[in-house]
Amino acid sequence: MNRLAKNIVGGSFAALGAAAAATLAVRTAQFTPPAEEPRTIEPISFDFDAAVKCLQSLIRCRTVSYYDHALEDDAEFEKLIALLPELYPHVFEACMLTRFDDRALLFKWPGREPGNPSVLMAHYDVVPVDESLWEHDPFGAEVIDGVLWGRGALDTKVTFNGAMFSANTLIGRGFVPKHDVYLAFSGCEEISGPGAAHIVDWFIEQGLTPEMVLDEGGAVVQDVFPGLERPCGLIGIAEKGMMDVSLSVASNGGHASAPKPHSPVVALAEAIGSTQQDVGASTVPSTVKYVAADGTEAELDAYTSMREVKDEPDASLASGWYVVDADASFAHRLYVQGEVNIVLADGATLAATQGIGVPEGASLAIFGQVGQTGALVASAEGMDDAAAIGGAERGTAAGSIFVHGGTITATGGLRAAAIGSACDGNADVTIDGGIVEATGGAEGAG
Repeated sequence: MNRLAKNIVGGSFAALGAAAAATLAVRTAQFTPPAEEPRTIEPISFDFDAAVKCLQSLIRCRTVSYYDHALEDDAEFEKLIALLPELYPHVFEACMLTRFDDRALLFKWPGREPGNPSVLMAHYDVVPVDESLWEHDPFGAEVIDGVLWGRGALDTKVTFNGAMFSANTLIGRGFVPKHDVYLAFSGCEEISGPGAAHIVDWFIEQGLTPEMVLDEGGAVVQDVFPGLERPCGLIGIAEKGMMDVSLSVASNGGHASAPKPHSPVVALAEAIGSTQQDVGASTVPSTVKYVAADGTEAELDAYTSMREVKDEPDASLASGWYVVDADASFAHRLYVQGEVNIVLADGATLAATQGIGVPEGASLAIFGQVGQTGALVASAEGMDDAAAIGGAERGTAAGSIFVHGGTITATGGLRAAAIGSACDGNADVTIDGGIVEATGGAEGAG
């Protein structure tokens, strides 16, 4: 795919993303929760003390997972599994247990009629523990002042016990679910083991599609969300995955006495630091105030944070508004497609170390905030045919560039203008605000 095609496709997705963010912001602002109807909640009766004793029995099994399997005690895992018929006898009367490799357990609770099943999940392994740091024995399962102490009391033998004890109680009362219910448990979740994957593979082989899967995740919290003082049950509608990433940086050799700018160490540090940026903060944009072209203060409700723009070859900015709401750095050259507006928020810096290309027919407008210190730093040093802010290629005329505020620092390349076009073209540059420092290259003008 050539550069133009990439830019068009990338610009289209960026525009769709900006539109989606704007729609989400508007709908969120307009949303009014429906009036809550009074409800009577019937109490649920069960043997509380028996449920606690079952959980205690599970916790006393030292089912600790290690990445080094030689450190694991298989006998403790088998001890827990052997206890299950004693703790939950009705489950074993009505349900069929299938054991998979890697300590995975699957109980099938038959329903009254065909239909997509439900799945209740948990894991019964726990992470290692430094017992010297505990006030009480982490595997003693003692109840002290109404609190049950033990490894797995929260993560997630309590969930395991909740599913099994509930099923055991309901089966004992003669209850039969409408559709099949599966109780799925992993014994190697804490080390990302394949136990649960074996169960998923089995579901696929059987052609089963669950109607609902209930796993660990949310909780009932209070005083967490602004404006909500009542207990709130968090319902997860998605699950984060995980991945292992290896970062490597390569560059031309050199000498420590004269290190080049933006060394591999710096690039690697920036890449690692970028993983800590709170990109979710701009999912629902807040209102940003800036100084408009006519000098008046304006408000911006819908925009894309520059933190959401990927730093990659031929990265492009599609038509729309962008806000530099936190420091953002781009090692690759940025290209402008259509009409792009950038607001430099207070104290934030946009650093484009390979410059910003504004090809013919495109426009770039830069705005600042009242009395604030946002900055755009663009450099094309060492590049033969690119301006710091201007034309995309040698011999290509630049589009329109407007600077209405902020602090703009641009340094041109060997044959390029700092703010303008590449050396053979002319740009339409308007500067009516802000602080602008531009230095031309060997054959270019500032």
